Amino acid sequence: MDNPSLASRIALVTGASRGIGYATARALAKAGAHVVAVARTQGGLEELDDEIRKDGGSATLVPLNLTDQTQVEPQPRQLSLLAEAS
Repeated sequence: MDNPSLASRIALVTGASRGIGYATARALAKAGAHVVAVARTQGGLEELDDEIRKDGGSATLVPLNLTDQTQVEPQPRQLSLLAEAS
């Protein structure tokens, strides 16, 4: 079965700076989705972004620790990043 194109779709991937999250983010970007990559590690997110862009994809990076309640509450900056992605 062929993979359907994800062009004009947005994919939110948590844990995107390494492991399964990293591989998932790259695969979704290769399929055409704009990836909103969430992870605690800024450096890892930047490496992911470099690889996605090298493959012709696009991503929005959101450095965020989902276990920290003060970071999870909506903040104007994060909300504006998500709005830009759509």
